[in-house]
Amino acid sequence: MHFGQAEPVTAGPFGRAPAALYWPGATRAFLVTGDGELDNGEWVTRIVTEIEGTRDTAVTTVFYWPPSIPVARTLRESRGVSWDLEAALLPAGQFGTPVASVNIRARNRSRRMRAVRIWGEFDPPPRKRRFVAPDAPESLGAPHVWAKGTSATTVAGWFGGGEPDSSATSTWRLPPGAEASIRILIPTYAVPASMLATIAAARHEDHVASLIARWTAMLDSGMTIAVPDWEVVSAYRTALGVLLGCTERHQGKLVPIGNPFQYRDVWLRDGTRSAVALALAGHSATARELVTGLLAYQWPHGPFLSQQGQLDGTGHVLWALDQVLLRPGPAPDIPVYADAAMAAWRWCEAQRASTQILGLDQGGLLPPSEPRDNELPHGRAQLVGTDAWAIAGYSGLGRLLEACGRENDARVVIRSRERYRARFRLALDSMTAPGIPPTWQGAGNDWGNLSVVYPCRVLEADDPRVAEMLARVHRESPEPGLVRYGVFDTVHTYLSADPAHAELLAGRPEQAVATLRALIRWRTPSGGSPEIFARDSLTHGDNLPPHATAAAALVTLIRNMLVFDDDDSLRLTLGVPQSWWRGASVRRAPTRWGRLDLALESSGSRRVWRWSPVPVPTVLTLPPGFELDGPPKPGTAVAWHSREVVVPPRAGTLTVKVRHAPRAGP
Repeated sequence: MHFGQAEPVTAGPFGRAPAALYWPGATRAFLVTGDGELDNGEWVTRIVTEIEGTRDTAVTTVFYWPPSIPVARTLRESRGVSWDLEAALLPAGQFGTPVASVNIRARNRSRRMRAVRIWGEFDPPPRKRRFVAPDAPESLGAPHVWAKGTSATTVAGWFGGGEPDSSATSTWRLPPGAEASIRILIPTYAVPASMLATIAAARHEDHVASLIARWTAMLDSGMTIAVPDWEVVSAYRTALGVLLGCTERHQGKLVPIGNPFQYRDVWLRDGTRSAVALALAGHSATARELVTGLLAYQWPHGPFLSQQGQLDGTGHVLWALDQVLLRPGPAPDIPVYADAAMAAWRWCEAQRASTQILGLDQGGLLPPSEPRDNELPHGRAQLVGTDAWAIAGYSGLGRLLEACGRENDARVVIRSRERYRARFRLALDSMTAPGIPPTWQGAGNDWGNLSVVYPCRVLEADDPRVAEMLARVHRESPEPGLVRYGVFDTVHTYLSADPAHAELLAGRPEQAVATLRALIRWRTPSGGSPEIFARDSLTHGDNLPPHATAAAALVTLIRNMLVFDDDDSLRLTLGVPQSWWRGASVRRAPTRWGRLDLALESSGSRRVWRWSPVPVPTVLTLPPGFELDGPPKPGTAVAWHSREVVVPPRAGTLTVKVRHAPRAGP
């Protein structure tokens, strides 16, 4: 398999950001930097190059090649010699632990002989980075050594040539136009030298070709999109890879983690988003395995809690169970999940009753907490998002109960949801400030309050309070399309996606497109999104990308702009810009009514939709800037206006004539 010559990529705003090498379910990953370091969280392996006795200290861009596949490449040139480093993480398989296979190639592009030297070394402790593997030993053991010439029981690397000490070296004299390469193997955990020797028996190129084929098959096994915008397709596929790679398997259970490095833990508010994004993208088996793993975070008295004070975890899990287990059709074991979800619902109802009995200012809502996630400047408060997510959980539980035939329980839960939603609105009416605050006490940073329209569906998108909140967050942001978090120049990536969905559902797709463009722009050269970054200095500190929830935001937004099924009708092209209409298509999109294909055509004033028929009405939306030029053909639609057409159940195609819409006034 040959993918052509790797080409340097545009550095973008985070040109010196590291890349991640990961594999689904693995318990460690590698951080790869542009100066030749590979870090597995326990030790750092540094690859050093030297030309004519002068050490090369250049730092270059790390990117993936092929795009969207986690095979890290760096290209640099110094004093007439080009260096090409390729690193890939080989899955555990028969070897028991993942191993990074690294190939470094030097080519003399000058007109004279060049003396070139390359060697590997292990960073001595203590570690310089904040990133530490959770299972790294707390006490220092024997020094890390290379496989060659050692009697050590376990080794930290295999070098294609070298001396029997803690470093390994190769020296070449390259005539003009000549090249040479060397292979290095670095395990995620120290292993016997014989294991690395076995891996080294196969060529690096063969290992990488096999790895690329496996990743390609994984990405292609779910929903695929084709739009005439390479950046969108690449961002979608890269984000899918991040979601699949940000998983760990423990005691037979697969769980979602925050990122491959400093966030190797479970946050329900993040992990549920990852599971749902994978379900929306057609990776149903993995998504269902993830929500099964989240059942381990249910406490004996009912709530789901993974991190201290984050009471929204219960609502998140109930919401995710519905989103994951009912697409593209009900899972066969829903009753098991429904029982656990009912216990969580009873806990929520008891907590709401307790705040009423205690006479809290906002009695009937969930109690105060301190989630310790930078949401509150001081002390504890009742978070608006905790209640919004609980209401979303009630909605999801009602659908789960209906799916497994427990109609009586479903009616009870749905009635309680309506009472809860009414109490939520009453609390909003009691607030003196406009919009929707982050806490019922007023103070705090925006978080769950941004989710009241989507995913929580507590308020309608056209609610004036929602409009006020959206206008404020857009006004306060230093970066169009994204939202500010904390200090003025700090921008949050995945927190921006929920307001974008609210704009989408309010009929303002331009803002959703702006958010998507910003999410795509503010990624690393390897395609990873940070959680937050400083807009002025273009740094993300020790909060290393890629972040799984930011990847989930990208996948979810792209999917819902094309196919949205979280209503009682199917909604297609809710946020598709005109530039996507020239041959855009979706294959195997999982919906609440089965899997769906979609194809779009645009020719002059004609717009054509073709999709898999569903047993509910379908709402079709025109791209921004266009409107219907006359009614649809008689008998094809049940309703229409301006940019939308509603067609009856079982329809599967529609052609309309459009014209440019008049520009809105000032």
